[in-house]
Amino acid sequence: MKKKELVNIIEYKTKGAIIRSKARWYNEGEKNNKYFLNLENRHCKKKTIMQIKTKDGANLTHDSDILRECNSFYSDLYTTKSTKITEDLEEQFFSYEHPHKLYEIDKEKCEGLLTEKKCLEAVKSMESGKSPGTDGLHAEFYKVFWKDISTFLISSLNRSYQKGNLAITHRRGIISLIPQKDKALSKLKNRRPITFRTTQIDINPWIIIIIIDYNRVVIIRF
Repeated sequence: MKKKELVNIIEYKTKGAIIRSKARWYNEGEKNNKYFLNLENRHCKKKTIMQIKTKDGANLTHDSDILRECNSFYSDLYTTKSTKITEDLEEQFFSYEHPHKLYEIDKEKCEGLLTEKKCLEAVKSMESGKSPGTDGLHAEFYKVFWKDISTFLISSLNRSYQKGNLAITHRRGIISLIPQKDKALSKLKNRRPITFRTTQIDINPWIIIIIIDYNRVVIIRF
């Protein structure tokens, strides 16, 4: 009995290490979790920034200096440099009232509160085997426990719709700077920022896709 429990614990830890290490080629039933743990540690070390080289050539090693430089670098990178392009696009698309509008009955199909049916379709459409969100829950959790949590989840999403903004936990994310392969890790230009959020908020885009798919004939018509 004890041996079986130990085997189950090892298998559980191995599966977790496999997901976190992003090993896509492992065989079912793999027992050697040492390899996957080492792979996970190696990925973690690559993502951990120990030193940053600024544009001026200075080397930053303190956490506060590195965070300040990251904030400055990516704020500048993603700030719009020219307002002329934005103004031209606004003039092109919003300078006149579009003659074609959806009928009220068609608008209601595309808007309004979420239903259990559409939310369930969205959850089923989410890909399994991915890393969990910032709350530690992945898509499989929502699929398995849907009957138990659907009422609370749908109520939360609809509450956000009624208030006009998302819950604070849905607006927060953890930014990770992923290093590019065979590039100098000390330069921020060689790192790609991605944001990890709760899996709950990832359900929303799937719902929008499903709603558009349902009503694509009506939308295209206009």
